[in-house]
Amino acid sequence: MKILVKTIELPNGVIATHHKIIGIKTKPDITGLEVHVGSWPSLTAMNSGKPAAYNHYIETAIHNLIDIAEADIITLEPLVGATTVEGSTPLEIEKSKKWSEIKLKRDKVEYGGFVWDGSPFDSDPPAQSRIQGGVQLAQIATQANQPFSITWTLLNNTSRVLDNTQMIAVGLALAEHVKNTHQIARVLREAVDSANSIEELGPITWPA
Repeated sequence: MKILVKTIELPNGVIATHHKIIGIKTKPDITGLEVHVGSWPSLTAMNSGKPAAYNHYIETAIHNLIDIAEADIITLEPLVGATTVEGSTPLEIEKSKKWSEIKLKRDKVEYGGFVWDGSPFDSDPPAQSRIQGGVQLAQIATQANQPFSITWTLLNNTSRVLDNTQMIAVGLALAEHVKNTHQIARVLREAVDSANSIEELGPITWPA
């Protein structure tokens, strides 16, 4: 069966990176499937024959094909977004693991906030939407030659009053923050893809 690669913290506190479906059975009421997924802290641990560090029992829609059930698993917690590998060499599997780690860091950085003019702003998805909305209002006010002022709650829970020019500048700073974050991730992805050995993957990390 396919190996799923995603770094997660298990309910028992163990950090796991590799997962695979151990078994699939129909629920007693025949309304769906119960998928038994094991999680291991590494590919080596998985291949050693040791029991899984944790066993998940995930319910999904009933299917006749295991492949479809496997596709469903990566749309559900805790394995949503996992990378699926099958028939891969150890290097390819480790590349998938490394890219999974980079994506987690990318999202943490993108959504972890940014600084504009000495003030820290939130940048999680709801905050990005609010900033985009604030920019639109500021642009409308500017086009209509109307005054604009908004009190913005910052990442550190203080507040700052922004005029139209400042609100638009915050939007531009957010866009630059997101662009730079994804540019770093793209460079790292290219390095991962170009690696010719597992040892070469080690130094590929998010810049401090």
